[in-house]
Amino acid sequence: MRTREEIHNADWFGTIPDGWEMKPLKALFTFSKGMTVTKADLVDDGSRVINYGQVHSKANDGTRVTPELIRNIPPNKVPSNAKTAEAGSFIFACTSEDLQGCGDCIYLNTETGAYAGGDTILLSPIDGNKDNKYLAYQFLTDEWRYQLRRDLVDVKVFHVNGSNLKETYVVLPPAEIRRSIVSYLDARCAPIDEAIARHRAAIGKLEEYRRAVIAHTVAGKVNGLNPSCWGWKRFKFIAHVDSNLVEPDGYENWLHVSPDAIGKGDGRLLHRRTVSEDGVISGNHLFHKGAILYSKVRPRLNKVVIAPDDGLCSADMYPISTNQVTEWLRYYMLSDQFVEQAGLVSDIRIKMPKINQQELSDLKILVPSYEEQLDIVSHLDYQCAAVDDAIDRQHRIIARLEEYRRSLIHAAVAARIDCTKETL
Repeated sequence: MRTREEIHNADWFGTIPDGWEMKPLKALFTFSKGMTVTKADLVDDGSRVINYGQVHSKANDGTRVTPELIRNIPPNKVPSNAKTAEAGSFIFACTSEDLQGCGDCIYLNTETGAYAGGDTILLSPIDGNKDNKYLAYQFLTDEWRYQLRRDLVDVKVFHVNGSNLKETYVVLPPAEIRRSIVSYLDARCAPIDEAIARHRAAIGKLEEYRRAVIAHTVAGKVNGLNPSCWGWKRFKFIAHVDSNLVEPDGYENWLHVSPDAIGKGDGRLLHRRTVSEDGVISGNHLFHKGAILYSKVRPRLNKVVIAPDDGLCSADMYPISTNQVTEWLRYYMLSDQFVEQAGLVSDIRIKMPKINQQELSDLKILVPSYEEQLDIVSHLDYQCAAVDDAIDRQHRIIARLEEYRRSLIHAAVAARIDCTKETL
């Protein structure tokens, strides 16, 4: 275990005020691994459970349990030795797709307990203390999470286990000061959280509008289009999956695209990383600039993009060429009409919905003339660009609000603000 001197000033907290104390997390909590829960186990009513997906959910603010964070499984699926997360407990996610998510947890602030689900660790208070909200706020700070993050390497999935958590420390002020800090942060964070929720709701409405615009346009329900002359064709007659598996050696500096690099339903590439940066070690598909890249895993997430350069894509994706206007086919594949077809054939694979090449080839596409495909692309480029700009603005506002919230929390829990004297 790292010593107090190793953790003190140089690392994360700074100077500890008089009367405050630093303690290892394992002195305050017992640790137990969550039980395995699959999507197939979920039911509408049953024993309450929290999986790692809910821990990472945007609905989790880290300081309370809300109904949308709870899932249910049949009581007979609960192992006899499963421990319930009671009030004052924490459920940490064991894995994260990014460094920022390392340390995400849910605080059990109510008497109604829940079980820790798949890929989680349950921290139960040793002394039975049911009021650990101050620690919930401390766990939200980048400074506390630095203790977890500093030893992790840059990989595709980051792992945080019980041993990692046991090596961390927390700083505890006297009880009355903890209560003052929690009261201060509850009051200051509430309006920030409400503002974030409003902007997220606005994003949801904009995304719904974009889906509607795409669906109506590719169906010919806008002025200037004549769908009566269009024809239905199987996907295999207008497009082809260009399977070309290659080993990553020799392609280290090429673009690499995996499903998590593509936005859900917006047809955009979220980031550009190389084969080397993504740590690719197995066979991937070689694609060329202008190919359509489509995620065959969880088709309802609707991940499709046009390749901006030559590169390699994950074996969970299909590189696709077409004898039609490429941009038009991308929009059609983003439409509700296409997504619903792909979803219906893949939903039978409950644990991991996936569409295979034969199923993709048999999907039906409403194909306009070449000229009308160009008209559709022009119309949707204009409409979607405006929507995307509006969504980006909302995301920037949310990012600023979240940054302000983090700085406020850190200032309070690290004694940068005397919350016993602060008034609203």
